[in-house]
Amino acid sequence: MSGARPRSPTRAQANALGGVALVLWTALAWLSKETAEVPVFLKMAVAFGIAGLPLAHRILIRGQAWPHAPFAFWALSLGGLFGYHLLFFLAVEHAGGGIAEVNLVNYLWPLLIVLLARRATGGGSARLAVLAGVSGFVGTAFLVCDPTIFARLGESLVGLGLAAGGAAVWALYSVGIARFGRAPLASIGAACALTAGLALAMHLACGGFASGTWLLAAGPRQWACLLLLGI
Repeated sequence: MSGARPRSPTRAQANALGGVALVLWTALAWLSKETAEVPVFLKMAVAFGIAGLPLAHRILIRGQAWPHAPFAFWALSLGGLFGYHLLFFLAVEHAGGGIAEVNLVNYLWPLLIVLLARRATGGGSARLAVLAGVSGFVGTAFLVCDPTIFARLGESLVGLGLAAGGAAVWALYSVGIARFGRAPLASIGAACALTAGLALAMHLACGGFASGTWLLAAGPRQWACLLLLGI
């Protein structure tokens, strides 16, 4: 087993990785829509399986051991990653014509993180944070939402509710996981692998074995979107 300590990324590398992550987060709704034909559990299994490939390389090629972490870390990681992405993918499927609105509600999670973090750390009143967040949300809604949203609210209501649930799950996960300190990349990769395994089990349990043939018939565009989801 190699005992070499992995090098920390430089500031430029960290900024570049952060920029790529931001672009991929921004494209999440579009990628979800482009892969709407894929059953949701199968989509999660493939995407998180791709995300877990670096861990497989560490274990199978470099001979490193499975990362150690408290049970609470694994439970929270599995619940957060699996729960958020399940709710978000379902929200996109039930968005009707309101993809932009669903995505906007989904991005309430940064505000929820601020509120939960202040409460968890005893940071005092969060009134200003709430006021700023609500003001920003309303302003953004006026800019990006279709004026006919209220006329077709019924067809988007389920998607909006699922998106709100996903935002809450991600905020709770983010605040909770921060209590474990800076998690090693190997632990994050392991959490992705566990999420992929759970998603695959759910897909098979729901009678989705036959639909796995979709992967064989998928074109380059669909596979490219799944690859980007995994990254």
